[in-house]
Amino acid sequence: MLKAVSGTLAARYDVAVNSTLLAGFSMLIYDHLLTFDNEIAYIWRKPKSVVSAIFVANRYIVPCTIAVEVYDKLAAKEHPAIFCRAWTLLRSYLTIFCYVSVHAVVAIRVNAIHNNESKVRRLLWLGGTFYALSTFIFMTAAFSRIFAHVNTQGECISEIPSYLWIVWMPTIVLETILFILAARFIISRFAGKRDIGAFYVTLFIDGAVYFIVAAACATFSLVVWAEAPPGLVTVARPLSLCLVTLSGSRLVLNLRQRIAEDPTRVRSVLDDKSQGPVVSGFDTRM
Repeated sequence: MLKAVSGTLAARYDVAVNSTLLAGFSMLIYDHLLTFDNEIAYIWRKPKSVVSAIFVANRYIVPCTIAVEVYDKLAAKEHPAIFCRAWTLLRSYLTIFCYVSVHAVVAIRVNAIHNNESKVRRLLWLGGTFYALSTFIFMTAAFSRIFAHVNTQGECISEIPSYLWIVWMPTIVLETILFILAARFIISRFAGKRDIGAFYVTLFIDGAVYFIVAAACATFSLVVWAEAPPGLVTVARPLSLCLVTLSGSRLVLNLRQRIAEDPTRVRSVLDDKSQGPVVSGFDTRM
């Protein structure tokens, strides 16, 4: 009886994990196809920058990573132990890189709207460095435990330490800092104004969507890693990675499209020194 119940739960867990994995992968590929023309127009045919390099890296690394996970989950029957360890290590560090790089794009944007203010810049550097190093250290310290319980039957999965949910806390801290700084700019510049311009509308809406998605994904992943049974430990990470990457890509593409549609108007807005905080340092290549 217990074995039957256990088998039923395992099957349900597999359905949940497979559903979120395929949902995230499908959304990522669909959005890639939907925005490919914009990618060519606003990324490949424009001057190169740090933001465009991050965009391209995430645009192609994340789908490739998730594609291997789909194969690992749905098609593979058994792997050599060395492959599972290597893939687990690579997947973890690629995930860290993608999260850190997407947050870097948002931090660059927040710094720009504050006109590279020294206090804001130092706070962003401090928060970003803390986030990147602490996440890297937490994951690296957990690998010995993860490798000791790696399973090569059917897919490369492993138990994770019960304390590893803490790896998501630096993400939430950094997102809170970014949100507060963005809200500070909005309140100081546009309080009481009705018409803020299409450029800032795009900036604010995309930023709000990103913060909601990123915070929800980080919280979801934290709760899953802290409270979910072992069979559901992989239900959050692929979907969260896809959603954060997708929202980060839209941040870049939508802003560049807005700039391309009316570059004269955008530059006049960016250089306007009569409306409070100045954003003349905003890189229009973003």
